Amino acid sequence: MNLTKHIGKIYILSIVTLVISILFRVYFSNTLVSDNTKLSSLYLEKDTLEKEISRLTYVENGLSSLSIVEQRATALGFIKMENNLLGLNINTTDAIAYNNN
Repeated sequence: MNLTKHIGKIYILSIVTLVISILFRVYFSNTLVSDNTKLSSLYLEKDTLEKEISRLTYVENGLSSLSIVEQRATALGFIKMENNLLGLNINTTDAIAYNNN
């Protein structure tokens, strides 16, 4: 009789352990799936940002090319230098550079 009680307790304990183990595995798997979904979303966002960075870099390179800068300077009224720059007058308030000719 005493042996049957022990076997019954061990049987119930093993059933409880099995149920707890299954519940833990389900919870852990659910957590992994949730984290994997977030990770996939972050990878998509990363790809989108990398494409945007590439596009903006292309636009920046186009806008900073010398021909575009020269066209913009001409449109703003800048004129091409005809004489060589011979010196800088640091003390003047009117001009940054002057020609000694």
